[in-house]
Amino acid sequence: MNLGVPTLPEAGDRDRYLWQTEGKLLGCPLLMPQPQPPRRLEDQFVENVARYPTYFVTVLLGGIWAGLQPFVNLYRKSATAAALVTVGSLALLLFIYFTLRAMTGHTLLPAWMWR
Repeated sequence: MNLGVPTLPEAGDRDRYLWQTEGKLLGCPLLMPQPQPPRRLEDQFVENVARYPTYFVTVLLGGIWAGLQPFVNLYRKSATAAALVTVGSLALLLFIYFTLRAMTGHTLLPAWMWR
């Protein structure tokens, strides 16, 4: 016996019922979206692997940011600390430059400096 209380449809028709109710609320009929065919496992793998470069760049930039943040705070602290950080950074870059030159078998200074 129905006393004017709407009854919910079967559990399998729940999505269709909600979709039709939304259409009535909006005042226009909405087409029920069709289910997509299942994706192949290979497509999912390729899509997942294609996201790794973005992940790599994000992790790399985040690591650089986290590593430089204490030095940025030193710049804000005082002029002496900023000068020391700048000189230390230049010394580190020169150390890396000369170390790599020595490891590749080059002379200590480039040839253009000997002229």
